[in-house]
Amino acid sequence: MQPLCITAFTATCAAGSGRAELLRALDTGVTGLRPNDFGREPLATFVGRVAGIEAAPLPSELSIYECRNNRLAWLGLAHDGFFDAVAAARARHGADRIALVLGTSTSSIGATEEAYTRLTPSGEFPEDLRCQAVHTPHSTGEFLQRALRLNNVAVTVATACSSSAKAFAQASRLLDLGIADAVVVGGVDSLCGSVFSVSIRWHWSRPNRAGRSMPRAPASASARPRHSRCWSARTVTTAVVQGC
Repeated sequence: MQPLCITAFTATCAAGSGRAELLRALDTGVTGLRPNDFGREPLATFVGRVAGIEAAPLPSELSIYECRNNRLAWLGLAHDGFFDAVAAARARHGADRIALVLGTSTSSIGATEEAYTRLTPSGEFPEDLRCQAVHTPHSTGEFLQRALRLNNVAVTVATACSSSAKAFAQASRLLDLGIADAVVVGGVDSLCGSVFSVSIRWHWSRPNRAGRSMPRAPASASARPRHSRCWSARTVTTAVVQGC
């Protein structure tokens, strides 16, 4: 396996958008966590909520991909000169020679959850959520490929916590096989109801230090603990990699 060169990278999460803000947060010890205000009935916990997502719609030419996760991806691309870096790679290699590999667990599932909570009397999705492009795990990968004007392979990796490592491994294989000369590698995950459900079930069923399982979560919402240890983050990281 040949060494890989990372020629550009950026990252955005609740602690900051772009490398400079994240470094400042690390230097000052500022956390991105805050009391949960997400959803119709917010769970008593803490979340990492990236600022500005709700007020940052996608450009009109990309509106068929409109959802929280894709807005987060769009926000992440706007920092650290990443758009310009991809444009430079596109000019050097050509759009047909730049692949994209994206790791994500949530993708745009939040939009699908919302659609089911707003079904019409006839059982159909509401009109503003009938775009097929957002009701698929590949939504964000397809969105990024189109936004960055790339024409090579676009792959979505959805293997939970291992997605980021697998994304770089797949990018390396694409380069080794000569399928691409450069690869945009990234990861995007956002808050959604499914994240909270999985986190709560994990918290209440994981073994404690003595090796015994924790009690199961109470069935009634009113019996839930006032403060849960679970929390969810929203993050986006992207990089351009190519063979050294």
